[in-house]
Amino acid sequence: MKLEWKEFNVNLQMFETWMKAASDLYVGNSADTALTLWFSEEPSEEVKDAVEIKWDEIDEMSEEAETYVSAQDVLDAQVAKKASGKAKLLALGLTQDEVDALLG
Repeated sequence: MKLEWKEFNVNLQMFETWMKAASDLYVGNSADTALTLWFSEEPSEEVKDAVEIKWDEIDEMSEEAETYVSAQDVLDAQVAKKASGKAKLLALGLTQDEVDALLG
């Protein structure tokens, strides 16, 4: 069974937990151009409908939705944090050499 990707990231671990509770036949998933759900045998139409409803209910405000943060955004935040720490230490009266020794 294939599900089309959302316009936002979905916490697949949470969805996986729901899937395991929803069907004893569910055995896992694979993710590439779509989210493919694997079952040990063909699931009933009731299970398929329930899965589609659950997937459709997930929106940007859902618990399963995740905000995407790029690697560059993470790096930028780390650089800004380090610069802020240096500025605070310099404001406390440490010399640039002392700050560099502390923060590396």
